[in-house]
Amino acid sequence: MPSTRTDPTNLAPKLTSAAHDNLTSDDLGDVLSASLSVLVAHDALHLIVCNPLTGTVSFGFWHRYPQNLAYAQMRNAYLGDDPMSPTALSRRAKPFGVLDVGAPPGKREGRRAREILDQHGLGSELRVLLRDANGMWGVLCLFRERGVRFAQDETDILVALIPTLIAFVRAYVTTGSHSPATATRSPGVVLVGADHEVRGLTRQARQWMHEMRRSNWLSAPDWAAMALASETRQHDGGPRQPMICVPPAYIGRWVTMRAEPLGSDGTVAVTIQGTPGKTLLPVIAAWHGLTLRELTVTEMLCLGMAPRQIARHLNLSAHTVNDHIKAVYRKTNSSSRDQLMAAVNS
Repeated sequence: MPSTRTDPTNLAPKLTSAAHDNLTSDDLGDVLSASLSVLVAHDALHLIVCNPLTGTVSFGFWHRYPQNLAYAQMRNAYLGDDPMSPTALSRRAKPFGVLDVGAPPGKREGRRAREILDQHGLGSELRVLLRDANGMWGVLCLFRERGVRFAQDETDILVALIPTLIAFVRAYVTTGSHSPATATRSPGVVLVGADHEVRGLTRQARQWMHEMRRSNWLSAPDWAAMALASETRQHDGGPRQPMICVPPAYIGRWVTMRAEPLGSDGTVAVTIQGTPGKTLLPVIAAWHGLTLRELTVTEMLCLGMAPRQIARHLNLSAHTVNDHIKAVYRKTNSSSRDQLMAAVNS
C-alpha cells in the first residue's frame, strides 16, 4: 500500500482550519485520516486525546475504527497487556511503537494485543505519542490490513508531525465558548466491578449517559467509566489522580469523570458531573497555554479580587497585572472578566 508523499508543512493550516469549523467528531476523524493518508497510507485511524494535566484518556476521533475493535483494545489495555499504552510509550527513547501480527512466535509481550489485531483482519498498528514540554496530549494510532507493515521513514514522518497534531487537538478544544449549552445537571454515579463491568448506576448517571451518547458510540460514558475505574485501580498514588475531562467542543459542556475505590472487592465508584470551577480552571489553563503567573492572576480574579488588589498581593505593578489579564482574555477567547468567570464557574 504505497503512500503519496507531499510536504508535511502543508498539513498544519488544513488541520487548524478543520478544528475551527465546528465539525462533528466523526467528520474531524475523516478529515484527519484523509490529510494523513497522503503522507502515510492506512486503513483505519484512532486519535486518542488525553487530559493534559493527568494523562488520562478523555475523548478521541477515528476513521473506519470498528466498535468491536475499540472495545477489545480498551479491555485489553486495562487488563495490562497493551505494550503501547501512553505510559509505556512515554518511557521509550523515541515516542512511537509498532505492533505487527507477524511477530516471532516466542515473543510474549503484547501477544493478546496482536491476537486482537489479527481477529479484526489487521496486520499492523503504529502509535505515536503526542507529548511536548507542556504535557501529554494524546496518541495517534494508525492501522493497516495484513501484509503491509509500517516503514521507518513513515514513522519518522509522523514523529515530525507531533507539534502539528498537538496544535490540532488544542485548537479543537479551545475553539468556541466554554459555557454549557444546556442547564446544569446533578452528578451521577456509575459502579464498576472488579471484572470491568458496570454493576449499577444512579438515575442521574443514566441522564448523563443519554446526553453523552448523542455525540457518538466511542464517547459512551459506560466505556469511559470502565476504563477510568481500571486506571484508578492501577494508580501509583501520585499527586495526579486519573480524571477524564471532556470539552464543550465534543459534547456541549465540560464534563468530568472521577473514580474512587469502594471497599476491598475491587468495586469503583465513578462520578460523572459538569466540571466544577476549581477543577476546570487548571484544565482551561493547560489547554489554552496560560503561564503559571497568568493562572495565579485568574484564580485571584475568580475570588473576586480587583486588579489593584492582585497587584499588591503579588507585589507587582497594576500595569503588569493588567497585561496578564489581557493575555488571559486573548488566550481564552474571552472579551471580559464576566465572560471568563461565567466559563470557569459554569
